[in-house]
This record gives sequence, structure tokens and C-alpha cells, in this order.
Amino acid sequence: AVTRLEKLRAVALGSPSVPNVKWEDVGGQVEAKRTILETIQLPLTQPALFGSGLKQRSGILLHGPPGTGKTLLAKAVATECRLAFLSVKGPELISPYVGESERQLREIFLRAREASPCVIFFDEIDALAPSRGSTGDAG
Repeated sequence: AVTRLEKLRAVALGSPSVPNVKWEDVGGQVEAKRTILETIQLPLTQPALFGSGLKQRSGILLHGPPGTGKTLLAKAVATECRLAFLSVKGPELISPYVGESERQLREIFLRAREASPCVIFFDEIDALAPSRGSTGDAG
């Protein structure tokens, strides 16, 4: 049973790949696309435009209700910047075994480093980091 569970988790974690989603495939989201272009895509594709003293951003947080295009935006920036894309679903990282969730998270970042530069997309991250007070404990 453990071997089957490990195989399912390996499939769930997936392998980094470059998606095939263009900016034209993303309808609307004008402000989000502009922000991503300015903060992520331009520094990667046009590094000469940015001074050497500026630190490049290493991440961006997309938030909103389901179905608003967060995944599509992340895939589009990966495609347009020719970056590997690693999609991780938060609930699939939760394990009842001590230390297993942490091990899987380390594995994800190891895979991302090996595929660098890479977009790591955490979907349903609230499963890993619920809001305060929703876990049922007092601490």
C-alpha cells in the first residue's frame, strides 16, 4: 500500500515541462498580465533594460477565487519566458506521516532547481497554509 501511495504522489508532483499557453490564450486579466510582464517577463527576456544593482524578483502571488485564470496566467508566463513549469496541488502534499509533507516539499524545490529557471505553481495552497484559527488548535 505504501508503494502505491508513493507512486500516486510521484505522479501528483509531476515533472517540470514547458506548457504551450500564450498570452493571447488568456482572456481579460489586463492588469494581472501587465504586472506579470513588468515584474517577471521583462527582467528575464530584456535584462539589459534593468540595472545591475536591482534584484530580480523570484516570485509572484496570484490569488483569487477558482476559475479566474491563475493557472492560465502562470502557464502563459512560463511559455512566453521559455521556463519549465511545475504544478503542485496543495492537498496532494498533505500526509498523515510525520515529516512526509516536508520531504515532498523539499523534493519539489529540488526538482525546480534541477529544471531552473522554473515556475513553481502551487494550486490550492490554502490546504498547506490555512488561515489562522481554522486548524482547531489554540496555538
